[in-house]
Amino acid sequence: MAVFGKVELFLNVSYGSKKFAIKLKLPDDDTGDVLTVKHLMEAVAEVAEIKPENQKLIYKGRSLTDPSQTLVGLGVKDGAKIMLLGKKSVAHDTEDVKKLFTIEIAVEKHDGKMIELREEIDGIRKGFLNKDLVDSALSQLKKKVGLTNEQLMKQFEVLDALRLDEDNKEARIKRKNVADRLNKSLDVCETLSEEVKELQSKTS
Repeated sequence: MAVFGKVELFLNVSYGSKKFAIKLKLPDDDTGDVLTVKHLMEAVAEVAEIKPENQKLIYKGRSLTDPSQTLVGLGVKDGAKIMLLGKKSVAHDTEDVKKLFTIEIAVEKHDGKMIELREEIDGIRKGFLNKDLVDSALSQLKKKVGLTNEQLMKQFEVLDALRLDEDNKEARIKRKNVADRLNKSLDVCETLSEEVKELQSKTS
């Protein structure tokens, strides 16, 4: 450490109940000669997984917002305690969050299929289909509705198995929203199934 506080610092960063011990060292390829708020933000991003633009760093009641400010100029010394506020963005690159978005897309597709099934059922109910073809059409509808129900239940199983970081509140909220939508889709599917059974009982 050539000059105290300039090229190397040991800092303690607190984020809620989590504590991070950070060793800040001036990168070899850095053109500057002092540690700045930017270096701190980058180091915090690595350990806390919060992007610099989502961070709010506080030292002795003062917000460290200017990335170009030097830490030594702000009075930050070895062993200093830094408070971190902020939230993680939804991590699209993690496997479980990718699955979350995949499930959401799948539910949208199933909802579209159920709209088509609804139109077929309504067409039969209104007598738009030749009577000789009704039995066969209802049999096919029963299979389609059953298959849709199975696929929705599989999506629920995948959703239930997801393990999201406790701090990733945005992803957790999205999972709840997707679960709510899945429940509604399953309710619609059950309604369609009951209507098909009703029509089959009338034609038997």
